[in-house]
Amino acid sequence: MTRTLLLLGGVLLLGLAGFFGARYLSVPEAAPRIGQMLACNLSDGPCRHALPDGAVLTLTLTPNPVPLMQPMHVMVTIDQSDWRPLAGDITGLNMTMAPNHVRLESAGLGRWEGETILPVCSRGQMHWQFSLRLEGGGRNWRILDDFHTRR
Repeated sequence: MTRTLLLLGGVLLLGLAGFFGARYLSVPEAAPRIGQMLACNLSDGPCRHALPDGAVLTLTLTPNPVPLMQPMHVMVTIDQSDWRPLAGDITGLNMTMAPNHVRLESAGLGRWEGETILPVCSRGQMHWQFSLRLEGGGRNWRILDDFHTRR
């Protein structure tokens, strides 16, 4: 009886160690953030960020104010650098919304463009966050900027 309990306890401990170990190993390392702790407000116009190598990234959403249920144009420009955007994602901050991934394609030297459409929600004013993941200097980075829409 004691031997069976010890065996069950050992199996349980190994199972828990495997579960938590796999969970720990499967969590990707968060990309370091570039820019100020308070996000720039894209509703006020383009947001500019100094990159670690001295280059400047500009993120622009047009038209302004950002429309709902109409195409929104996203433009990223980076001067004098080997940086490149990997992906753009828009997340609702004051209400959970479906994922909105913005595909950015090269539009010439140092410029990437994409388009997306934001959904209408039940709130009169929606607070969004644009997360831009980029690659430079052999690492992945992220920039977070906010914007608002009105219904």
